[in-house]
Amino acid sequence: MTDTHNPPSTADTDPQPTPPVPPTAPAAPFGAPAAPAGAPSVTPAGTPSAPASAPSAAPNGAPAAPAATPSYAPPAPPVAPDQSAVPSYAQPAATGFGEAPAYAQTAVAPKGKNGLGLAALIVGAVAFVMALIPVATYVAGFIAFVGLVLGIIALVLKNRLKRIAAIGTIVSGIALVLSIVMSVVYTVALIASVEPDFFSEVNQEITGEAPLAEEPAGEEESPAASDAIGTRTNPAPLGSVVELTGFDGMAYDITLGAPTLNANDAVAAANQFNEAPPAGFQYAMVPVTFTYTGDTTGTPWIDVSIEFVSAAGTTHTKSDVSVVAPSPAVTDINDLYPGASGTGNVVILVPSADVEQGTWALSDSFGDETFFFAAQ
Repeated sequence: MTDTHNPPSTADTDPQPTPPVPPTAPAAPFGAPAAPAGAPSVTPAGTPSAPASAPSAAPNGAPAAPAATPSYAPPAPPVAPDQSAVPSYAQPAATGFGEAPAYAQTAVAPKGKNGLGLAALIVGAVAFVMALIPVATYVAGFIAFVGLVLGIIALVLKNRLKRIAAIGTIVSGIALVLSIVMSVVYTVALIASVEPDFFSEVNQEITGEAPLAEEPAGEEESPAASDAIGTRTNPAPLGSVVELTGFDGMAYDITLGAPTLNANDAVAAANQFNEAPPAGFQYAMVPVTFTYTGDTTGTPWIDVSIEFVSAAGTTHTKSDVSVVAPSPAVTDINDLYPGASGTGNVVILVPSADVEQGTWALSDSFGDETFFFAAQ
């Protein structure tokens, strides 16, 4: 009879051998997919082992054998794509719905100073001022042309300020046009002062009008013409007072003193650098007294032209040679106000032949009226 209250001990029962635990399969290599749950593990020899979920057989009352630990391999991390084959370029960054991608913009170099434009402006301004000066206007055209070229080059240059270059180009262009106009005006005035009959001759060539016929040699002159004083055929005597008027209210009372028809020694003594007259010529000197009767002021050596007309009809001026006249010279007379007077010597290189038969000629520098005085 079996005692149900005292179960037999394990010593009384036959011990059952513990089944061997199959070796676990080696861990899957990194990145390989894990084996599904419940799949038999393969031993190195290739024998399939019992499923991991199957319980181990144990005798009644014997402790159960531990279940085989399933082989677990962590999931492989995602493999990064090979970036070496992908071209490296900047992708536009999305800036939001409806907005254009923000591309990287290349910085534009800031505009710098334009030195040529500034030079064109300065040169053009200088040329503009020079164009208003009677003698300098002939040079102002060349200077204005240089400024115009500099301005055009300055406008073509890149990354430079264009405003000052445009202003310099405009100023230089205006100065160039002004210099041309003023050169023509001064040239015409100069020709008119030197050759009073120039424009009448030009008019005859253009219109075809014949010059006035000269009176026959045997006829007598009209009383008015024979009595006129101050013409070349009837020059005024020295010491006579002649009233000379011009534009802009200019007016003088002029008289000539006793001349020195051979003033070579006086001219040589006046300055050691005065040149001796060439063969067949001599220096003639005459003192001239100016009394200004105009409204403003006048400068005699600028307003009045003094010449010598030889017996042969050739004209000679004080600008033919550069000599220093004996003091006081006519160029030493400064501006005269109404009622003021000044006297100065005028020296002219004249032909020696028949010098006594010549005449002194006075005229407005910009006019065509001429008065003649006897040579002595």
